[in-house]
Order: sequence, then structure tokens, then C-alpha cells
Amino acid sequence: MKQDTIHFNSELIFGEIGAIIGAPPFAFFASLVRSTPYFISFFGVVGAVTGSSILWLVFRVRDTKKRGEYSVGKIINDVMYYTPVATLFGILFYQPIFFLLSSHLIKLGFEIIYSIIFGQLIAFLAFAFLLNIYRLILEITTGKRL
Repeated sequence: MKQDTIHFNSELIFGEIGAIIGAPPFAFFASLVRSTPYFISFFGVVGAVTGSSILWLVFRVRDTKKRGEYSVGKIINDVMYYTPVATLFGILFYQPIFFLLSSHLIKLGFEIIYSIIFGQLIAFLAFAFLLNIYRLILEITTGKRL
């Protein structure tokens, strides 16, 4: 496996760690306001997006600095190639899988924290798979590496 593939996936994993840190508190506080599964799951998704975006960017900058490739232009270029596709995959796959699965588990009576984290992990697996396919297609067609 190529080193840049390892770096890319480690950044995705750290982004998901940010999502795991962000989703439960958002979902918990939402449950204090309103106890409907859809409301709780919606705020779980908001917390996940917030946490993952922040941690992914922090680790992207850290990794490019460690490799001696850091420049504001490179980060902006990477974000320009990554963000639109990650947003699209997030809207089409990650958020619906996360929302529907976690709200279903909450309806079935599972604890909020377990429902949120399980839904998140399943959504992340689909998201990471799709982003790696995109990354491979991007590299084959343009030579661009993320």
C-alpha cells in the first residue's frame, strides 16, 4: 500500500474520531430539548459533521507539515479537490445512513449513545470506501494525489 494512501486514510479516520467526539454531545443535548428519534439523530449528524471537519483539517495540515509539503496553496488545492466530493458523498450517503440507522435504533429502544455511534461507524465505512474510490479515479485520470 502506498504511503499517501495510508496518510489519506489516517486523516479520514481522525476526521471520524472528530465525528465520534462531536456527535454524542450534540445528540445528548438535543435529547434534553426534544426526545424524538429524528430530532436527536439530526443533531447527531450536525455534531458529526462539525467534529469531523475540524479534526480532518487539523490532521491534513499536520500531515503535510510532517512530510515537508506544507503550503497554504497546497492545503487550499487539496480542500478544493476533496471538499466538494466529500460534501456530495456526505449528503448522499454518510448523513442518510447515519440519520436513518441511528433513528431506527433509537426507535427500537437502544441507548442513544450506542445508536449514534453505531450509525456513525456504518456510515463512515461507506463514506471512506467511496472517497477511496474517488481518490483512485482522480489519481488515474489526472495524476492528482490527495
